[in-house]
Parts: sequence; structure tokens; C-alpha cells
Amino acid sequence: MRLSEESGSYPFVGYQKVLGKIYRTIKENPGDKILDVGLGTAVLTKKLYRDGYEIFGMDFSAKMLAIAKEKMPGSVLIQHDFLKGFPPNL
Repeated sequence: MRLSEESGSYPFVGYQKVLGKIYRTIKENPGDKILDVGLGTAVLTKKLYRDGYEIFGMDFSAKMLAIAKEKMPGSVLIQHDFLKGFPPNL
């Protein structure tokens, strides 16, 4: 991701700028709970977690969720493919 951003090449060019905009927008409208669908490794939500937001996340990758859980041990994360809709227990 970083190399793509630095070289201005697909697929992640502008990614940090987009994440920054989302972060600023959330901070302008404070709340206490965040749902991140397609959480990945929690690049964005780890900042919100540190700011005191309660994080709920979903991703299809067990590996990515494990990395995210290390960054945000108090979060609620589930493995699920969103292309199949929301899990029935949500």
C-alpha cells in the first residue's frame, strides 16, 4: 500500500487522503460506536479506537482480523463475507 501511494500507482493511490477525510468527518460528528465493514487490518479504525470510540468490525479474512485484534483488543470483530449480507446474528 505504501509503495503504491508513494509512486502514485494503482490500486492505493490517494488511499491515505481518503482515510484522512473519513477520520476528520467522523471526528466532526462525535459518537461512541463505529461499524467498519471490510475492516482489513484496522488502518483507520485503530485511530478511532485510540480516541475512545467503541469499534465493531467485519472482514472475510481471519488473518486480517487477527492483526486488527492485536491493535484493538477491546473491539468486537467478526469474520464474515459482506457479499453474503449481514450475518444473521447481528
